[in-house]
Amino acid sequence: MGLGPKAYSRLSPKSQSPIPSTRHRRRRRSDDGGAPIRGGGGRVGHRGPPAMSAAASGERDELADSLAELFTNVSLMVRGELQGTNSQLSLLEKMNRRVAEEYNNYGDVASGLRVFVEQLNEKNQSFGEYVSQIDAIDQQVTEFEAVVSMLDKHVSLLEKKVKSAYNIAPTQ
Repeated sequence: MGLGPKAYSRLSPKSQSPIPSTRHRRRRRSDDGGAPIRGGGGRVGHRGPPAMSAAASGERDELADSLAELFTNVSLMVRGELQGTNSQLSLLEKMNRRVAEEYNNYGDVASGLRVFVEQLNEKNQSFGEYVSQIDAIDQQVTEFEAVVSMLDKHVSLLEKKVKSAYNIAPTQ
């Protein structure tokens, strides 16, 4: 019976072999002066029955797989966060460029308005002397109307005197 792809994926990253590790057979006890460990059928290098060492090896492989998966997931999460931040910074950069373009356009409009206001001020100053001339003419017309009004009153008075001197009936 062969091992399927799932069984190989549970193997520790260091050992891709389906055969359990034999590193524990070379261990020596430190309290007996380096004599090999004996037990479980008289074989050298085993601490307990073979089933127990295979279970411990399976647990180590599971733990290694879990840790590898944890590190992979954490690295993916960090990579995703960094990509999200990078995307946000890229968007912010594009927005800043767009706003800078808008402000440049506003600057162009403002400089155009400044030129227009300067032209209007020049025209206003040139009209200033015409306005003063119009004010002088208006003053003269007002004085002339006052003189005409006095002359009209005087002519009316003379007309009454002439009519009374010639006994002419007043016509109205």
